[in-house]
Amino acid sequence: MSFPISQRGRRVRAICGDGVCRSAVITEAHPWAWDAISASVQVTVSGVRFTLGGNLSGVGVTDSAIHRHAAPDGVAYRFHSSALVSLCGCTPHRPVAPALRKAAARCLGRFASLPGFLAWYYLADDLRAVAAERGLVTAEAASIPERRPWSIPVRAALARIKPEPLARMARLAWAFRCWKLAAANRALGGEGRAWDGHRI
Repeated sequence: MSFPISQRGRRVRAICGDGVCRSAVITEAHPWAWDAISASVQVTVSGVRFTLGGNLSGVGVTDSAIHRHAAPDGVAYRFHSSALVSLCGCTPHRPVAPALRKAAARCLGRFASLPGFLAWYYLADDLRAVAAERGLVTAEAASIPERRPWSIPVRAALARIKPEPLARMARLAWAFRCWKLAAANRALGGEGRAWDGHRI
């Protein structure tokens, strides 16, 4: 696999460290070293567009044994960039927070005016319950099945969300719930270890 200097500016499809295939632009290629191929990709995080530099390599036979994400069929290149992994993590970058906020606005309605974070607290319970019923997360043993007037329509609305976003929304809402509980515990003089109870 050779990348002559004349191919500078060429676009190739490459699998990135977060598992997403992106169009990488070759910015520099030295004919004397097959892996000295500089490239860049663009990624949007929280509405901000970034151009990140890195290197390209060929996808090899043992690629899936070394890297977390295997390249799909037809993708012959891998994009290596610590900047991208630190920005997007090692999991496919699909921000779930905006979807969670929209679901909260739809589901909570007039109950969004509950004091403090109570609305989010209850929404996290409902999210986790619906996701657990579908086998997407583990059920929370300590959760009390309260009979709240909005619980049935909220859970019906959440059940219509596709599995992967629902699981990720449940994790994020539960982490926020635990963080707020920990903050309240610290305010009362307790330890307030924020992340003890959010693992699912």
